[in-house]
Amino acid sequence: MTANDDGSYRIVWQVPGVRKATVMAGGNVVARGGSRGEVPVRGLRVADRQWFDVVPERVRSLHLADRLLRLDGAVNFRDAGG
Repeated sequence: MTANDDGSYRIVWQVPGVRKATVMAGGNVVARGGSRGEVPVRGLRVADRQWFDVVPERVRSLHLADRLLRLDGAVNFRDAGG
């Protein structure tokens, strides 16, 4: 998963051995595809962090979050934690 500057995301998956996979964001289906695929995701509600689930048939799902740290207004990066 890659977060883009325009607020959209690019989700790429590869799940060998399955025929179908579903990509979900916030409990809503945003894409369906085969064992591999790529999809742009736009129009999600604004949140501190976006979570996605890649749900293949017959195997465990993968729970993903964007790793972008939004530090608008932080005067010093040490303000982020210990």
